[in-house]
Amino acid sequence: MGNVIKDIADTLYLVVGNNDHGYALVNLTDNNVTEKFSTLEGLANVYGDKDDVLVKAEINVL
Repeated sequence: MGNVIKDIADTLYLVVGNNDHGYALVNLTDNNVTEKFSTLEGLANVYGDKDDVLVKAEINVL
């Protein structure tokens, strides 16, 4: 996926996964990973909030 979402507490999450292996969120603030869901809808239903914001982010790997 690759989308980055910011929640109301300014925590950043990277949406990772695909149709074959499922989807999860990586918490970029404390390096935690959520459980995997088979669909993005399932992930959003459990972890999504109406106040979450899709942000423009650049991730550099050194």
